[in-house]
Amino acid sequence: MCTADWNPVCGCDGKTYSNACSAGAAGVTRFEPGECDKKDRL
Repeated sequence: MCTADWNPVCGCDGKTYSNACSAGAAGVTRFEPGECDKKDRL
């Protein structure tokens, strides 16, 4: 279960996730710290 903490990561799919846990839960295996392009936020 993921927390709602805002510590954004940019997934290899080009989408911003609220944190690494959320990215992993969405099936993203690689991500970088920080937001992707703001227009693609989840």
